[in-house]
Amino acid sequence: MAARAPRQIFKQIALFGAAVALVACSDPALDPVADGGGVRDAFLPTPGFDAGAGGGGGGGARPGCVSEVCDGLDNDCDGRVDEIACPCTGPAVCFAGPAEARGVGTCTEGTRRCDATGESYGPCEGSTGPAPEACNALDDDCDGLVDEWCDQPGGGGAGGGGGAGGEGVPGQPRQERFRVGEERLSRPVDFIMSVDNSGSMDDTVAQVEANLGTLATRLVDAGIDYHVVLISERGTNPRDPDVCIPPPMAGPQCADTDRFLHLDESVDSEEPYEDIVKCWGGCDGGRSFAPFLRAGSLLQFIVVTDDESDMSWPRFKAFVRNDMQRPEFTVHGVVGLEDRGCVADVGEQYIRGAEETGGALLHICDNDWGRVIDVLLDATVVRLQRSFPLAGLPDPDTLRVFVVLPNGAEQEQLGNWAYDEAENAIVFQEGFGPDAGAQILVRYLQR
Repeated sequence: MAARAPRQIFKQIALFGAAVALVACSDPALDPVADGGGVRDAFLPTPGFDAGAGGGGGGGARPGCVSEVCDGLDNDCDGRVDEIACPCTGPAVCFAGPAEARGVGTCTEGTRRCDATGESYGPCEGSTGPAPEACNALDDDCDGLVDEWCDQPGGGGAGGGGGAGGEGVPGQPRQERFRVGEERLSRPVDFIMSVDNSGSMDDTVAQVEANLGTLATRLVDAGIDYHVVLISERGTNPRDPDVCIPPPMAGPQCADTDRFLHLDESVDSEEPYEDIVKCWGGCDGGRSFAPFLRAGSLLQFIVVTDDESDMSWPRFKAFVRNDMQRPEFTVHGVVGLEDRGCVADVGEQYIRGAEETGGALLHICDNDWGRVIDVLLDATVVRLQRSFPLAGLPDPDTLRVFVVLPNGAEQEQLGNWAYDEAENAIVFQEGFGPDAGAQILVRYLQR
């Protein structure tokens, strides 16, 4: 059968959720944080804020931002004062910020002048409004607190996040800073690969042996902290579809290493899911891969088979979530995508798993494992660049996420991220994450 281009299926999140959240967050009655208490006081508007940027997801329009009126204040929080037609009556003193920040911290008033016609005011001049906190012993954001986001335990103002858990005082404001593409080591990656050992898999097993060592080198080069569990019959008989992984993934003579664990289990063509479940409890002389996994890791399953699964995708998903206690994971399938050529049966249960978890799908008959490695590595890097583990434990209702623009302004991200409580991480939706090199700020109150 002619080689087919690999099919990658990554789920795209619809923009409908962003639109719904924007509508909801514009109404303080629907905003879980806009309760009139001290929570919102820690999050005053910053210059350049655009309530329409992004979509809904962790916050919304600022409380107190209303239609502009002629009163010398920036009522609609757009950085301009009385930009509507205002006659030259009333106070000439003005303030380029929300009323509650006037005269607080570094915020100062300015003046406005009549234009040449003498009938309306010009812009507010000389006023200083709230700015992002700069860790300079000043109240830059004019909220009555000084450097409240700086030097927090576990990752504050100038530092970064990373890790799960963390300690802090309940209700304490906290900020964590990340740079997209430079945080990969902050989250380990655990791969579990189940490889079919049936007689029809001779050629594919040879490709696995030849290329899995290359994957190890590329993971290291990419700066990824990885562990790989291989579930498949171990051996070196050229007439059998057994597997012996060479260095640098494995040690000499197929040996385990501190990053690689090979569980010697003969995997029948319809049992890759079942053998993952079995080896969680113990196989290969009672050994389990459970102690080899890391808490908070990005968990990825890779299934390699030319047949369908005896175990359904819903049953396997329930096992991982309930028994393994891992609600977040990805399934990749190197399986039969259509019923012809080398395929014994289409792997519908693996296809469902990959589609639902955003994994990659590649056709088993391609035998181009160089390309398989590329796809798996790219999928891993993309996922890591969308996931930012927090050092502290946040009150989820107070989480706010910003991207720092090249000019230093902060643009709040709405609708394109979610908080994964099980992993204690901010995860951007696929296709909506910031570009590599972008700086991310996460602010919240400590739980």
